[in-house]
Amino acid sequence: MASLSGIEYFIEGVNSNYKKGNIANWKKIDENEVNAALYFPQTPEKLNEKYPIPKSQSKLDLKHYIYKDAAHNYSLTYTTLPKSWTKWGSSLVLGVGVNYVVNKGTIVSKKKCKHYDFPALEYKLKSNGKTTTGMLVLVKDHMYKIEFEQNSDIAELNAEAEQDLLNTFFSSFKPKT
Repeated sequence: MASLSGIEYFIEGVNSNYKKGNIANWKKIDENEVNAALYFPQTPEKLNEKYPIPKSQSKLDLKHYIYKDAAHNYSLTYTTLPKSWTKWGSSLVLGVGVNYVVNKGTIVSKKKCKHYDFPALEYKLKSNGKTTTGMLVLVKDHMYKIEFEQNSDIAELNAEAEQDLLNTFFSSFKPKT
């Protein structure tokens, strides 16, 4: 794991490649509620939902933070998984989990990695002229899904600026241990 100005970032095959960005004017969500630090460009909307568990009468409590501007969607979704699920290990939980939280037909790429010291799975989706970069991060029994969606044309036209936004958003996500 490498460090840039004291901030860890991803290295191919070990960690993702998201580097620290400028969050000086960004809005931090309630770190104590989420059990993680994360910054959005503006104050996000907060939503709650009950997600049905396949082959069960139970439902997971999902909490969402979402911010949308004209060209981007930024989101964080998180939940506490049943302890019986996490006993199978992070690789299986993340590998199976991605199939339930994204449309499998839109996956362009996915890879296992670490976000800081936490097991993670990065993925890229393409659908309806949109590109979504996402990451599932497992911290004990907490599953986090962080996503950055952009118009594919804008992503290609302003590649460097768009990568800076993505880097800033993803690198600001730091779960508590």
